[in-house]
Amino acid sequence: AGFYHSTSSMMVQRNTKSQNLDVLEFCLVAALASPKTTEFESACFLYHALFSRKDVMSPAMVSIKMKCGGLLKDYLTTPPLCTTVSRARTLEHNPQLVNVLHSAFVSGIELVEKQQGSGDAAVSAVSSIWKKALETQSLESSKKEEATTADSMRLAVSTTGAVVAGGIQCLPQKLTPLIRSLMTSVQNEGNESCQDVTCS
Repeated sequence: AGFYHSTSSMMVQRNTKSQNLDVLEFCLVAALASPKTTEFESACFLYHALFSRKDVMSPAMVSIKMKCGGLLKDYLTTPPLCTTVSRARTLEHNPQLVNVLHSAFVSGIELVEKQQGSGDAAVSAVSSIWKKALETQSLESSKKEEATTADSMRLAVSTTGAVVAGGIQCLPQKLTPLIRSLMTSVQNEGNESCQDVTCS
């Protein structure tokens, strides 16, 4: 909810459509690289909402769709950073680190606002800040084989939903990762509202 609120309020303040698209692209790409599961999941839902419609899209929107679709497709086989951070419980009981991560995200939006078309540079800058902040934390999970965590299972379903929403051109050649994440969720998800998301 916080991600949606900050993204939409920032976009409302923009004067031009191109500024809105620059901010939208930054927010989606940065959130997909975020160490926070809530931001990653929100980006998946926003991508799904934007690109599951059958409207004719502008070239700029097609570009955003393809860039984010490529990232999502990669995450079907290589888990996103937020999965590692979640498993290591890095952000639990660490509000100072959470504030640093959030401030970096807001600074990225401000950079895009000041320098139109600087989305890639802003994502790189924000990712660098996140990486440095997380280097001080231990991201090593237990050496034992971990059972699928609820967070990683839900992130996999969110990623799958977003990839499918992107249409046939965003689907990977092999559909096994998509099917596996859905089947894992169907078999293990205990939360009813999350079950509805998996089945929709």
